[in-house]
Amino acid sequence: VAADMSGFLKDYASTAAGAASAGQIMQSYGSQDANVINQLARSFAVCDRWFASAPSQTWPNRGFVHTGSSDGHINNDDYEPYDIPTIFNVLQARGKSWGVFHNTTLIPSLTFVQFSPRLLPLASNFHAYETFKELCGAAATADPSLKLPAYSFVEPRFTPEPAFLKMDYPNDYHPPHNVCRGEQFLADVYQAVRNCPYRDSILLVITFDEHGGCYDHVPPTTGAMAPQPGAVSRDGSFDFSRYGVRVPAIVISSYVQPGTVFRANEPGEPPFDHTSILATLRDWFDLGADPQNSFLPSPRIQKAPTLDRVLTLSDQNKNINWPDISAACVVDGTDESPQTPLNDVQRSLLAGVVRQNTGSTDFTAAAQQARSMITYEHAGSFLSARAL
Repeated sequence: VAADMSGFLKDYASTAAGAASAGQIMQSYGSQDANVINQLARSFAVCDRWFASAPSQTWPNRGFVHTGSSDGHINNDDYEPYDIPTIFNVLQARGKSWGVFHNTTLIPSLTFVQFSPRLLPLASNFHAYETFKELCGAAATADPSLKLPAYSFVEPRFTPEPAFLKMDYPNDYHPPHNVCRGEQFLADVYQAVRNCPYRDSILLVITFDEHGGCYDHVPPTTGAMAPQPGAVSRDGSFDFSRYGVRVPAIVISSYVQPGTVFRANEPGEPPFDHTSILATLRDWFDLGADPQNSFLPSPRIQKAPTLDRVLTLSDQNKNINWPDISAACVVDGTDESPQTPLNDVQRSLLAGVVRQNTGSTDFTAAAQQARSMITYEHAGSFLSARAL
């Protein structure tokens, strides 16, 4: 990575597609183009120094979100599931409720695909996104089964899926997708929480596993604690001492002062990264207090700053004015082509479908079949055949 972050521009300019429009990689969407994420940032709290945990792709960074490590992976490689303990395993062992809610129909949860060796016995904790909305809408009750779990993780749709007379396109904000779909999905999640009768008890954190390849002018900081397991990448080329590029991170709560901008400021304190979520859960659920039940072992979590500093309002002056937000943009259905190329994450999820449907543990065969699907059209045909 170039010290001035110019590597993104140079790499994009070197491609046939980018040579004629290299400046596009340095552009961004304004508040009128992406009103949802901008309005949420202004209405609650935004971190301007939240970094991806590693300068790499989706699977490794999601490894840090769920475990504090990528287990030595630095790419979306081979689609072989990670066989290391997750925060979900810790919560299960401690009797804390949790759930993963994914906005897909024929595709499994990305979290489930990535950590299937550890999460397969806990498959009942994975739900459709509509269940998240139903639990948000349930009346305030003492019955915990009728409310959101203590920890809920929500995933967008990463991969195109065939639907009745149409195609459901990805809504994860990732290039080259139309960001309007990401805006619409984010607004839907927020509105579900906003209208929840027990929203004062909810902390909603919105962030991205990595930056999607777009330019950012702030270089990633160094001095990161080595993760465990996998203190060094499997090929020996990287020691995880450098964080990844900055990503948006928005914290929504009735106890957040509107317009808050936060970062780690204590002397010698590491910046916020994905393991800050795990450190916050550790402290709030008291998961590290019992020496007989070890928490996730990664030193990266031990030093990560937590989110308690952002909740500055009291019960007496909490924020009750959650704005009503909807996406200003409109999708007309012609913005994406069936010939759009699939990316690595989409192929990894298709490989998960292969494994799930065949019961195969041959990861190489599943990966090879997924790599043979080149476009959205290929993925749609593959999934349609398995939905019959």
